[in-house]
Amino acid sequence: MLIKQADGTEDKAEFRFVKWEQLIRIDIVKEDFMMSGSGTSKGVADKLGINSVLYDLNPNPECGIGNWNALKNDVEDSADLIFFHPPYHDIIKYSGNMWGKANPDDLSRCENYNDFVQYQQ
Repeated sequence: MLIKQADGTEDKAEFRFVKWEQLIRIDIVKEDFMMSGSGTSKGVADKLGINSVLYDLNPNPECGIGNWNALKNDVEDSADLIFFHPPYHDIIKYSGNMWGKANPDDLSRCENYNDFVQYQQ
């Protein structure tokens, strides 16, 4: 199953939908679902009828709250479940590539896996 992202393109990572759907069916989520991301998670939450709040380091995301730094900022909302995963360190460089200028706190810009892990501690 392909999920439409905020910009209308299809996310070809079908495994994401399966994982989200399995997680959500655990019945932990009651009202709101909070996450970070580009919109794939929102597409899944919308499809399953779950409210969602999105946070992103990108200052101008397609959807959600921008300029939010997971390394420095608090989550302003509350939910039964907060699901967060950092960007993959070796796949897509987000800041300075997919959007805006390179951001020193963008974990996708780490040079190697050790830096990626160290930066999150």
